[in-house]
Amino acid sequence: MTDGPALDAEATVEWVIEQLEKNPPLSCFISFVGSLDQDMAERVALQVRIQALLLRDTHPWMNFARLRQVIFHHDYEQGIRDASADRPLSPAPTKEAGGLSIGMVFRSGDGVKLVMDEAIAKGLLSEVEKHRDLAVNALRHELCHVHDFDLKLGLMEKHPDAKGIAGFGSYFLPIAESLWDEYFANKYSCGPWTDIHQYSDFLCEVIPTIRADVIAAILTYRVSHDLAALRSVAEAKVRFIAQCFGYAMGTLAATGATLKEHSSTLESCLIKFDLLLAWDACFAALEALDQKRPHWDSVLELKQLIPPCVLLMTAFGLNYRPIVDGAYIEVLYTKEPPPQT
Repeated sequence: MTDGPALDAEATVEWVIEQLEKNPPLSCFISFVGSLDQDMAERVALQVRIQALLLRDTHPWMNFARLRQVIFHHDYEQGIRDASADRPLSPAPTKEAGGLSIGMVFRSGDGVKLVMDEAIAKGLLSEVEKHRDLAVNALRHELCHVHDFDLKLGLMEKHPDAKGIAGFGSYFLPIAESLWDEYFANKYSCGPWTDIHQYSDFLCEVIPTIRADVIAAILTYRVSHDLAALRSVAEAKVRFIAQCFGYAMGTLAATGATLKEHSSTLESCLIKFDLLLAWDACFAALEALDQKRPHWDSVLELKQLIPPCVLLMTAFGLNYRPIVDGAYIEVLYTKEPPPQT
């Protein structure tokens, strides 16, 4: 994947300057709370606009019109709270072990805001190539989230009666959204700056831990029979795995490699934990949904991801089956013994 037109260096600079002046990709305010001085802040703001421009040049359909503000904050979580003060509830960054959040896009009025950790701004200015690449990758990933939000908000305005889902699907739509969001953002932000094995390696690290957490909750349920407590754990943990699937699958889709070509280690991990069937189903459904994306009728197109997400939940030991008013949940027996009481 390349960005920008095929021009020599001097012509490329002229093209970038012309585009930023005559057809800028962003019209929002970019603010900084932290240790960056005025010169550094201006250089970072320029980098944000250039990366948005290059994304739009590579993918002309990409749109950032609803982005109202970009905020780099030295206290990331405080930055989210401040920027979301107009919302009833402040969005919460990932808290799972290893799931470090450094950027978040969330709805604000009729648009969206992007809050990023100040470390990303410093990375964009770093003289160390690896640090710059990490920062560029993170920034482009979040800008792809901005476009995805733009698409979804436009569809909700067009079809305001097709925003949510009731019954059985309501159990899995949040999991499907996490799967799609990270797949899309990684697929279209990927480039020479991307560590293509980062997310597959990360997935191999988190699967055993998440599996153990869900199994522990199931074993506790065997004694307590508290299904609500089991669901609160299992659904959050499986949603995190779906998010991590999305990261890895987006990178895989961008490179065009097969799973075995990309990471035989991940393939072995998926087989070991009985997740390969769910992986294959999720990847096929994501690719099909992305092919259809220009013709989506509503945000409920994401329902197509529910069946593979059900397979994913089953692989973790909970079999959800549709009934008239929701779901019947069968807690599958595991090889692990129940806790001693």
